[in-house]
Amino acid sequence: MNRIFALGACIAGLAACSPEETPAEKLAGLCGELLAGDLDVTPQILQGGATIESFCSCYGDVAAANGEAVVTLHTDVLAAMTAVRASQGVGVEDAAEAIEDALETNASAYPFDERQLDGVGDYFQTVSESLNGGSCPA
Repeated sequence: MNRIFALGACIAGLAACSPEETPAEKLAGLCGELLAGDLDVTPQILQGGATIESFCSCYGDVAAANGEAVVTLHTDVLAAMTAVRASQGVGVEDAAEAIEDALETNASAYPFDERQLDGVGDYFQTVSESLNGGSCPA
């Protein structure tokens, strides 16, 4: 009887019974959302046969390996960039420029500063270069 109740509760709240997304998986998903459909930046990032999925998986692993503060920062930056892309209909580079402009006007416009924004870009560059060399640095 208890098993039936537990099964019913599990079905009713399916999300509560499924495993939670790891920080690396969360970052990989945000990365994929950010890069999707950007025909200007993806060829620059996806060298050496990498796909958006393999790039973002590696990126998520690399960033998550550096701790909770890095995961939080990267989550904030990727979410902001994705929102700017969607609201302004621009690519990744233009979204970054729009955020930089907003930060220059109002330093508290986002929960990160321009240096931190650039740091996230550095992670993308490192992963891209590593995958071009054939392996993920994570």
